Amino acid sequence: MNTAISQPAPTAPAPLSAALRRLYLLRVAFAAAWAGLLFTTADTLGPFSGTLLVLYPLFHAACAVVDRRSTPSTDAATARLSLNIALSGLTGIALAFALASGIPTVLTSSSSSPRFT
Repeated sequence: MNTAISQPAPTAPAPLSAALRRLYLLRVAFAAAWAGLLFTTADTLGPFSGTLLVLYPLFHAACAVVDRRSTPSTDAATARLSLNIALSGLTGIALAFALASGIPTVLTSSSSSPRFT
């Protein structure tokens, strides 16, 4: 028995809106400027470089919020962007905590945490 399976023709992706195109260009420009600034201040972990480290994931989360509002609402896309926002926000908070506590303190306290065997 010969069974033919018909599949719909693939559709071309929808063109990006002008707002999303600007957002993506802004993200690229910010990432390039951020990397350049961090590279020039990477000798020591001072207040400026610490602020840069915290700023990047928070900027990423804010861009994901704008992206989620601008993207056509599908459950999968909304879920992925929401997870992205949550993880970026938590990363920014964790980095701020680590910088405020001092990196040696964070590393020492994590290595002395109780282990369950």
